[in-house]
Amino acid sequence: MKKIILIFLFLLLAQTKHLLGQPKLSKNLKTYYELSNRLSWAMYKNDYTTALSLFKQLEQMNKKPHFIDVQNIIKVYGKMGNKAEADKWIAYSISSFNTSTASYFRNNDYGLTKEDVLKMACYANEKKLFKAFISPDKMETIITIRHLFENDVLFRNYFEQFYFDECIKDKANFAFEIATQFDTLYALPEILKIAAKYNFPDDYDIGHYNLDYFTFMLRHLLSTPSHRLMIDSALYNGKLNPRTYGSLTDYLYNQTYNPATRTLSPKNNYGFLLERLPTGIMQLRYIDNIAEVDKRREAIGMMPLWQDAKVFNYTLSKQYIEHLKNNNIPFEE
Repeated sequence: MKKIILIFLFLLLAQTKHLLGQPKLSKNLKTYYELSNRLSWAMYKNDYTTALSLFKQLEQMNKKPHFIDVQNIIKVYGKMGNKAEADKWIAYSISSFNTSTASYFRNNDYGLTKEDVLKMACYANEKKLFKAFISPDKMETIITIRHLFENDVLFRNYFEQFYFDECIKDKANFAFEIATQFDTLYALPEILKIAAKYNFPDDYDIGHYNLDYFTFMLRHLLSTPSHRLMIDSALYNGKLNPRTYGSLTDYLYNQTYNPATRTLSPKNNYGFLLERLPTGIMQLRYIDNIAEVDKRREAIGMMPLWQDAKVFNYTLSKQYIEHLKNNNIPFEE
């Protein structure tokens, strides 16, 4: 009963904040994201001196820097050859975000070899650092998220296995019904409990990869206006970063889908409706109201699309590039 009341109060608080017209982002939070965007851009430019200076400013603003910024500072120190500071921040990432040392020498993304990391204190202390992150209460939440995610994938894979075969459409309908019942009767209540428990979880609450599973589940479960208000509130409070917010809302609310033609129609989206080309490259496809898209992004703390595409490695639509050129908006091709 207490959990039900907690969920109700959480959704009510989200709705009240929305109706009272709370600014989308506080000045402090907006400044933090602007600095974080500049840091990501400096990393794209391999300008590690500027990136280091920007991170120090972020750290002064927030003693718990966001996941992407911590990953960037590990790259900065790795690329600059400062293994002692890289060691320190890898240890921080493991104990704060539940990452592992192995993720910092794969593909040499962080400028560190396997031999470098194996000599670091973070590797020797990895088990202790894991224990610093995990508590019995947190472990229960993580197990629930993993269980929900694995079952969701299982049911949907079962459904997709039959969907395109006309001879077994009945099985597809049955599989879809099972997935829908699982989502409605079990998954959604559990996800809302977790959201209420943490006032919406972030990387520090449940770990980075578990947060990925959590937000993946949200794509299948949320639909109502009260759910949208919950996501808005998480953005306002700094619990949900702007890119994840933009991706979630574009997928859930900023489009309409025509099942007959299998086409999307965007409406005031943030530019996260992508498609995979035959070459394997992701391309921005659907944007509504191109003239305003970067203003919408800037309002919630995101960089312009043309910068975002370079930093996160996807290609832009011709219509968007033409808009920039026709309006003499500076950008790098």
